Amino acid sequence: MVTGCQVEIIGDDAVGVVKRFQDSDAVVLGANTPGFKGDGFAGYDVVLSTLAADFVAPQAVKDQRTVNILGIMPGQDVFYRGNIRGITRLLRRLGVKANTFFGDDETIEKIRQYGNAGLTLVFSEKYGIAPAQVFEEKHQIPYITLDLPIGETRTDAFLRAVGKQLHLDPQVVEDLIAEEKQYYYSYLERILEIYGDIDLQRYAIVSADLNYAFPLISFLADDLGWVPHLVVINDELDDLQRRRFEQKFFSLSSEAKPKVIFEPHAGQLLRHIRESWPQNSNEKYYNALSPAFVVGSSLEGNVAANIGASFLSVAFPVTNRAVLDRGYTGYRGGLTLAEDVFSALVSNR
Repeated sequence: MVTGCQVEIIGDDAVGVVKRFQDSDAVVLGANTPGFKGDGFAGYDVVLSTLAADFVAPQAVKDQRTVNILGIMPGQDVFYRGNIRGITRLLRRLGVKANTFFGDDETIEKIRQYGNAGLTLVFSEKYGIAPAQVFEEKHQIPYITLDLPIGETRTDAFLRAVGKQLHLDPQVVEDLIAEEKQYYYSYLERILEIYGDIDLQRYAIVSADLNYAFPLISFLADDLGWVPHLVVINDELDDLQRRRFEQKFFSLSSEAKPKVIFEPHAGQLLRHIRESWPQNSNEKYYNALSPAFVVGSSLEGNVAANIGASFLSVAFPVTNRAVLDRGYTGYRGGLTLAEDVFSALVSNR
């Protein structure tokens, strides 16, 4: 049972009532989730923290080849099921089982046994941390935070980090990386000739939430070789969180580093783009921010059109295309994203 604004405003202790029935045979849980206490991400943390604290059964013996997956929120990540599937596929190839909450084939019985994991993987710098801490405190399961592994660079880092944390044979990890990359480039190389012939390199502009911002700009800069110009992050962060997160962008292999803006208010991307690039003051030779490519939510489509840039919607909300099982994680997810990006570039030719 989750509460809403009306119940909380009038002061009903709905969660307290639910607790009266927790000793019965029925599974009854309650979580305080009024909208005025936070957004959907906050609700995600509260609900999963409740499951970890009050439902998942303690397990004395841990399976060091089993991990819990947190930080990928259904709905807010439009591609959440495909993304989770891409991650679990790679883990399975390493001999690691993934416990998921919003992927495929979960059951009440399975979730109750998630206290058997040896590690929790949180694919976010902020969201999913609270339930991971509950798993650590109540079930003695440590956690690490990771970037969403989109494309070659971030997936390499993901697999090596998991291998190190779980004490996997490094050669097994490297063999998997080599095999997946061979497949990855066997398809990506098909675009290389046209990539050079019609010059598909672009200035990259990303407007997304905390989970997507860095993986997307890393894919565009590190994997596709684009120039990372601007990243606008649509989350509320305190000063310490901002400084820590900004450091990630200095790790990009591109010599150019993007300007990073934290802007929780919608509709501000065009202003930030204009402030990031000198305006044309009738100079004889003016170096324009062109050609550019905007990756964001559907809300940024008009901004891209305004500056003459191509556009792809990835971040929530996505209202201009249907998404079923599509996902962008892993090497194969990177191929899917590359396909979508290049399709957006050539669709109007």
